[in-house]
Amino acid sequence: MSRTRVSIGVIALSIGVVAGLLLAAAAPPAAAQGAAAVAAGGSGAQGDQPECMGDAEVPNPAVNCPDRFAWQVFAEVNAPAGGGSGQTVWQTWSTDDETFPCPPTPSECGGTGPASKGCPVFPGETRTPTASAGHQRSARAQQIDLQTPAPAPDAAEPPAGPPQTLEIVHRNRPTFDYIVANDLWYVEGLEKAFADGFVFDFPTDAIEFKSNWSLLAEGDDPSRYHTMERDGSTYLLVAFHISTKDLPNWFWSTFEHVDNPGRCDFIGCHDSFGVVPHDVAPHPKVLNRQYPPGELTAPVQRRLAKLAPEFRNYRLKGSQTDYTTPTGLPTLLGNSVTESGFVQTASCITCHGRATIGASGTSPYPTVAGLTPDFQSFNGPPRTEWYYSNERPLHRWSVQTDFVWAIPFKANSIGATETCCAERETGGPPACQD
Repeated sequence: MSRTRVSIGVIALSIGVVAGLLLAAAAPPAAAQGAAAVAAGGSGAQGDQPECMGDAEVPNPAVNCPDRFAWQVFAEVNAPAGGGSGQTVWQTWSTDDETFPCPPTPSECGGTGPASKGCPVFPGETRTPTASAGHQRSARAQQIDLQTPAPAPDAAEPPAGPPQTLEIVHRNRPTFDYIVANDLWYVEGLEKAFADGFVFDFPTDAIEFKSNWSLLAEGDDPSRYHTMERDGSTYLLVAFHISTKDLPNWFWSTFEHVDNPGRCDFIGCHDSFGVVPHDVAPHPKVLNRQYPPGELTAPVQRRLAKLAPEFRNYRLKGSQTDYTTPTGLPTLLGNSVTESGFVQTASCITCHGRATIGASGTSPYPTVAGLTPDFQSFNGPPRTEWYYSNERPLHRWSVQTDFVWAIPFKANSIGATETCCAERETGGPPACQD
């Protein structure tokens, strides 16, 4: 089946159910986003249509076959990269460090010779691509004043993640080229984008892959995982998000390893295409327990036939294509690793909808803009005040970066010091933006 555009299914969890789970688990309070919340997939909600269960072509799979599409993308990006490297396709793509060098030196980039250290270079190449009409998107006229009001209030630091873990973001070539061609890879370029009223709009073949890794520990069986060697240590791939621009607000899916404790906690696991049973309810009282892996369906097994055998140990947690259900309930999507501590309120689409820059070319939020002050996730539809002042006429004070967090959080300033850049490479600040 050719790769086509897909939407997702979402299931509703009433606020009474969610509240009962939170109280039983003594979990942090949910974000106050309305009277109810919804998890991705599940009975009683929109999922894959019956005709999606096989391999037949289905019109508009972005709407009708979301979970099937999630597995199709899974099979494509996790295919062997070739060359005997043991890497997958997505591991050959550009990382944040390769896309957002520190310090950036845009004046030295784009020539015919090898690029300098301060230029973005796609893996396997030696020079920075030049801008082209195919990759640039012109700014569209804005019928609003671009005056910037006072900055947003400080947000609290998010809770620290578990030790000995890694989170790495890879982006494919169309995503990388769009960032580079439009000078969105350094702060000064973003300042100009804001001033010019540039509208961020990635090409429809853009893909980002966020992977979470855990250091191999005693008792782990590495043969059950996709692994990575780094600095003499072995890391296990335990969870990952795949986001694609197959829809205007992107298509979102998340996968976890079957051995992850608490894999279906709070919002359950929902996959109407790839595994039986399709819906796994969360444990009502005890967290961090194992969940049964279920049985992969025959259509998914056919899609995984050319992948390394360890990929049969990963499961779709859910997929997401809209902020709400048709009846207005906020949709939820998150996994137990990436969204640890706030999975009960997590919404990939809403969180990334808050990815913005201000007039300074950086995030207008001092810390994690996707979280509320009580370390929960925003969910449901976006709010006008995230982007505009409440004055009349409206004044835009932040510009959405088309759901890509790396732009406001990873772009560095031309004036970044060598000290800051060195600290950034060893676990210091995520970016040098002063």
